[in-house]
Amino acid sequence: MVVAGLLFFLSIAIILGGAAVFTNGVEWLGRRLGISDGAIGSILAGIATALPETLIPVIAIFASTGETESQIGIGAILGAPMMLSTLTIPLLAGFLLFLMRMRKRAGEFELDYSSVRLDLRFFLMAYGIALAVALMPLKSLRFVAGGTLILIYVWYVKIHLTSGEVNEMEIAPLFFSRRRARPATAAIVTQALVGLGLMIAGAHIFVHVIKDTAVGLEVSPLALSLLIAPVATELPEAMNSFFWVYQKKDALAVGNITG
Repeated sequence: MVVAGLLFFLSIAIILGGAAVFTNGVEWLGRRLGISDGAIGSILAGIATALPETLIPVIAIFASTGETESQIGIGAILGAPMMLSTLTIPLLAGFLLFLMRMRKRAGEFELDYSSVRLDLRFFLMAYGIALAVALMPLKSLRFVAGGTLILIYVWYVKIHLTSGEVNEMEIAPLFFSRRRARPATAAIVTQALVGLGLMIAGAHIFVHVIKDTAVGLEVSPLALSLLIAPVATELPEAMNSFFWVYQKKDALAVGNITG
């Protein structure tokens, strides 16, 4: 049990470290490709911080042959949005009130509410389909639903990229080339790939720890992953959002969660 606990925290550290490295690298990659700062923050950063909870079910389902791993994957998919909506957003509001009491900023979010409404409409539509897919006995319908979800996200990205004002956002120095104001493209790509590799490795460890713990405690892997996997994998979104709220970038903070 002690070894499992150590591996659990190790997997979280690897996933979060990989997410930080990848996010920084992919933001620089977006800048190098000429993508606007607003698009980098709302689309690329959102995709990057969503990779940990995406990788866990992908690895759990496709890199295994047992029912246990499939349950872990389903739990990670369904539990993450619920954790964000019921835990992270209230914590974000509490952090805002704390900053207000500390006189660091005003106690109101400054948001593009049309963008938030757009995010939530797409979320309710897509999550409803995903929830129905989890209960579908026919595999053919699952493939159709999966394709539909991909098209919905492409539509969502297109709307975001073609509407609203672009906000300028500074990017932290590239981790692999901190002293250079304009890092080499090779360094940017290398850092992004290293970050992705770290997240894949961390997700592998996490899935095995959850499986072994569930077997040892005789607990359903689905129930365990619904509670634990979202807490571990949603930390990148939460930490990014807390940072942006502190810097008074509320649209990025909330959009990072709702997007």
